[in-house]
Amino acid sequence: MLGNLEIGSLREVDVRSGLPATTSTERLELLDDDEHILSIRIVGGDHRLKVRNPFFLFFFLDMRV
Repeated sequence: MLGNLEIGSLREVDVRSGLPATTSTERLELLDDDEHILSIRIVGGDHRLKVRNPFFLFFFLDMRV
């Protein structure tokens, strides 16, 4: 992780899944702890994905009852 955990922070990731990549550089775009939302944008790395604007938005559900 480069910088503090805030919008615009970068992180370097070693990809270990079956995705067509070995490394990824990601920028934090949105973080909302209250709504459990995380959004990142891939800005670099060793990707073989053909995506013009790789932007991912995640919603985390609290399954506790």
